[in-house]
Amino acid sequence: MSDAASLFLTDPGAWADPALVAPLISPGLPPETAHRLLSSPRLAARASSWLADRLGRGDLAALPPEDLALAIATAETLDAVALCAGAVWHAPRVRALVLAADLAMLRARLGDEVRDAALRHGALAPAITPPMAADGTAGNADVLAEDIARDGASCMAAWIDALPEWVAARVRLKWQSDTEPPAAPDACADALRIIRALAPTSDGQLQ
Repeated sequence: MSDAASLFLTDPGAWADPALVAPLISPGLPPETAHRLLSSPRLAARASSWLADRLGRGDLAALPPEDLALAIATAETLDAVALCAGAVWHAPRVRALVLAADLAMLRARLGDEVRDAALRHGALAPAITPPMAADGTAGNADVLAEDIARDGASCMAAWIDALPEWVAARVRLKWQSDTEPPAAPDACADALRIIRALAPTSDGQLQ
């Protein structure tokens, strides 16, 4: 088991967001108090062990490799996966951006990886793609960026919901959104395929 996998399973206090851990310790507990508890030389190990027991345990080796790579990834990597997933979801609109100003805006808002992911994995976009503008273009690039962020979060929510609960509970301690997964079963299946296709490699790069 890798160090990251071991920490994910047995020492959630070492990586979890204190603001997300606080309600598990005690409803209404300030995040600052949770942070002090999880960083205390005297109490951190005991608190993290309690948290691991509270979240439940299981066999990480039983997870598909893509799910394991995503589950143990950092919050920053999961943010990047979500944005790239949204771009893949809207790949026809991303590919339709041709004006330099629109491309620059998309990169400035979401980063270089996002358009690259849409071009690499565009075949995974839903069969019924989201509507484009009446002229067949991507339309307003600002609106597209917002749609990418929203639907990427929806894809990530679908993936988390599909995990065993003891894994999902841990992932929610570093990545959480109020966005709901797609409502239709077929759309959820599309979302899962997209997220798993983007799973980071051993060097942390998205596929």
